[in-house]
Amino acid sequence: MKEIITKSKRDSAKSGIVFLQRVVDSKASRAKQLRQCMTVAEAVMWRELRNRKLYGFKFRRQQVIDGFIVDFYCEEAKLVVEIDGHVHDIQEQKHLDKHRENVLITHGLSIIRIRNEEIETQLKEVLEKVKQILIENATSPRPSATPLRQEWGKNEPN
Repeated sequence: MKEIITKSKRDSAKSGIVFLQRVVDSKASRAKQLRQCMTVAEAVMWRELRNRKLYGFKFRRQQVIDGFIVDFYCEEAKLVVEIDGHVHDIQEQKHLDKHRENVLITHGLSIIRIRNEEIETQLKEVLEKVKQILIENATSPRPSATPLRQEWGKNEPN
């Protein structure tokens, strides 16, 4: 089976689990398919996470990590966000989810599982919880939650 390397073409100096792994074509293709056919809850969550909207953190969606496709991943905070529907209530799926979590944890990743219903009914609270985990896990300091207002023309040298 042909392998592709998910290393950024723009920056060969990047590191981390995403850029240093090998991904088989079938997994990369499946991840692309999942990005094109998101559930309603995933689409709502992606709208809130994309373009660094949540406190400036960059997320990837349907990211392959060690052979598993995770819903959302933030490299900077080593955080996996999983959106769970009713299929995750089935005992066999719970066992598979636990195995997957154990593998991801060995890479130093944190995982938060969020129910579809929580996104639909408590989105603000869900985003606040994710934001708190991001801040706790972040490898570099974040700017103030309330940006300082800069007034042009003041404090400039004459």
